[in-house]
Amino acid sequence: MTYPLYLIHDVVGAAMLGAMVRAGVPYLLSMVAVGATMIAASWLVAIEAEPRIRLLLDHTIFRYRLKAA
Repeated sequence: MTYPLYLIHDVVGAAMLGAMVRAGVPYLLSMVAVGATMIAASWLVAIEAEPRIRLLLDHTIFRYRLKAA
């Protein structure tokens, strides 16, 4: 879950934080909301997206790897 968080927090989190602060939401509340949203999004990616992508790769790219003798 940490790698998806690392990937999305910088761009998506910063954009969300900037939009919320410009909309007049207090900074501390914005930080808490963005932090919770980024953690939830990274959990969703780790639980839902990664296994599906891994399965897709196993059935396509990795199908052609050499077999051990």
